[in-house]
Amino acid sequence: MSSRHHRRKDFFEHNATAWDKLCKHDEVKLEEIFEILPLKRGDRVLDVGTGTGILIPHILQRIGNTGRITALDYAENMIKKAKEKFPQKEYTNVSFVIRNFFEIATKELFDSIICYSCFPHFEDKEKFIQKCFDLLDRDGTLLIAHSDSRTQINEMHARKHKAVKDDFLPPVHDIKMAAKKNGFVVVAEKDDGRLFFILIKKRD
Repeated sequence: MSSRHHRRKDFFEHNATAWDKLCKHDEVKLEEIFEILPLKRGDRVLDVGTGTGILIPHILQRIGNTGRITALDYAENMIKKAKEKFPQKEYTNVSFVIRNFFEIATKELFDSIICYSCFPHFEDKEKFIQKCFDLLDRDGTLLIAHSDSRTQINEMHARKHKAVKDDFLPPVHDIKMAAKKNGFVVVAEKDDGRLFFILIKKRD
């Protein structure tokens, strides 16, 4: 792994305890994002870069008790915080995994992969999309989303700690081209100054 990768990981480990105070997420915008994601009861969802589990309640509301969430993050302290918020005895259909996304080795396929507020932190974004294709079941969907615009996200990272100052969100067009190249079709997209998302579907 690159030194940049290690600096970034250290940044998230160090800030995990205070993360929910440092980063605020507009619930209205989150609901708007989830309206375009076709989650249903019983779905298997991979929440990439789950952090402190911001999306877990929104996902559970849609997949119910028969669905399953794999909440993944490479920062151990982020997962520790998420487990405190969503204890395993109560949230029995949520599995927490501490691992680098590119090191996932599983025979299980997912109905949806959600990459919320973390896509800029993947240095090889096309490789990320390729890996998602391999992890998705037939007709599976990948959602890349932020509850701010691309401009806001990039300006914020540029002002933040040196560990993330070069982590930029690319234009929707670039993500679309990488998606189509790797076997996806584009279902929905938005970057309207309020929020950013692109929903792509695994082609049959």
